[in-house]
Amino acid sequence: METAGRDALPNGKREAVIDIGSNSVRLAVFERFQRSLTPLFNEKVLCGLARGMDRENKLSAEAVAMALANLQRFTRLCQVMGVDDVELLATAAVRDASNGKQFASDVEALTGYPVRILSGEEEARYAAYGVAAGIPDADGIVGDLGGGSLELIKLNHGQLGESVTLPLGLLRMPCDSSTERQAVVDKIDAAIAQVGWLGDQLGSNFYAVGGAWRSLARVDIEQNEYPLHVIHGYTRAYRDIEDMLKVIARLGSRSLAAFGSVSKRRLETMPMAALIMSRVLAVVQPENVVFCGYGLREGSRYAKLSDEARALDPLEEMAAELARREGRFGDLGEPLIAWTAPLFDAAHKRWERLRRAACYLSDVAWREHPDYRAEQSLLRLLRQPFEGADHYDRGFLGMASYIRYGGPLGSAAIVPLFELIDQEATREATILGAALRLGYTLSGGTREVLSQSRLELDGRQVNLIFEKDAWVPGGDVVERRLAAVRKAVAARYS
Repeated sequence: METAGRDALPNGKREAVIDIGSNSVRLAVFERFQRSLTPLFNEKVLCGLARGMDRENKLSAEAVAMALANLQRFTRLCQVMGVDDVELLATAAVRDASNGKQFASDVEALTGYPVRILSGEEEARYAAYGVAAGIPDADGIVGDLGGGSLELIKLNHGQLGESVTLPLGLLRMPCDSSTERQAVVDKIDAAIAQVGWLGDQLGSNFYAVGGAWRSLARVDIEQNEYPLHVIHGYTRAYRDIEDMLKVIARLGSRSLAAFGSVSKRRLETMPMAALIMSRVLAVVQPENVVFCGYGLREGSRYAKLSDEARALDPLEEMAAELARREGRFGDLGEPLIAWTAPLFDAAHKRWERLRRAACYLSDVAWREHPDYRAEQSLLRLLRQPFEGADHYDRGFLGMASYIRYGGPLGSAAIVPLFELIDQEATREATILGAALRLGYTLSGGTREVLSQSRLELDGRQVNLIFEKDAWVPGGDVVERRLAAVRKAVAARYS
């Protein structure tokens, strides 16, 4: 993955996507059009446009009225926010309903913006692009479950393959999956059986997109007391999630009410969402199920990027942007990347990209109270809405930042990290954090002073080398920081 070529990105401007979905209508405003999409505003309303369509094939008057009122509000907000480009995208419900075109015309007359009704192929492509935007090396099957349809797409390391749209939208199925259960299962299985290539990806990943499936992840996180309540990148082995899906698929409304982390309207469709996922996964047989926070809205933006811009690492792009905005004395990311490099093996690609991102993010907590910087930086990097970072990556970045700010290794604050990263990653993040702490102590966060020194790894010994005639502040604090780096590196070989 490339980390240079930022001039390949379009000029920054404020853009918005209004996703007129079969269940929800959502406005997403992006602060800048770039490789890493930074959401400025994100709001949804569950209008249920596809509810009841299987009976009359029409958008209900109640749902239409609710959608129109909120679309008028959303477009006015865009105008107030100074959004340069507003795109309205309609999906399966509007595409399939007999009065869908009339609804789109009414929206255009009310708001003054054109409505683009996506084909099933376009909807699938944007969903897959959304996954590629948030997980650049995604490899497997993407499933996007909405109110009106289910899209399935092959994804080969970020490259799109075959796709299909199936009439398995949640609002087109019985809310209670126990109602005529076998008939419902037969309907789902018959639709899935039409996709001849679905079983070709055995042992790959399945990427779950859509609010209903994200709600399943939220319940799983809650039930397992998982330490990080971030849906994007939440990964479960198929064998571990299979039983949970079967249980939820059979729950009644009274049992579902116990899930306080999910809205009432999402609870109504949760059993059917679990049943559809369970039947799809039975065919795909993936190794892991990866839940994604990105989908059609992000995918529609990603589709407009050049190949060169798509090749950029979104994690590093976002980290670099934060450094440019929040650095005290200018962006110290690149100098720190070079300064810490001698301590690490560049051949380890995953740690190398995390090291680069951590260097950019190494000054994010300078505004915090000194007593809380370590813990605050840890929490921020665990919870930051990063693209291109799974939970392991967040754990590594959080640990490195925690050590950079002098956080004690025995603190309860870092106990949750040990569910996210292994011992090796903890060790490497500790070395990086200690080196960054030394770099800031030595330089005061300035390029000029940092450039007068360098680190050297001589066998297992870490040396701090000063350039000839360099003026670099020394003293006991620098010696203690250097000793901490040496201790962290020594643990690598113990």
